[in-house]
Amino acid sequence: MNKQNKSGLYNCPECDNAIQTDKVIKIGTIIECAACGTESEFMAVYPPKLVPLEEEK
Repeated sequence: MNKQNKSGLYNCPECDNAIQTDKVIKIGTIIECAACGTESEFMAVYPPKLVPLEEEK
């Protein structure tokens, strides 16, 4: 499960690095990890669930 604190920090599902965002979070919102470059999509908001996006082949 991904964690969020009050400042908008989430943990990357790939590398567990903290990702900060000012975006309004809703299902389908995509954020990118600055450490590993993984783009992740929110599949749930309460509690927040981030899932890495799979590249299309």
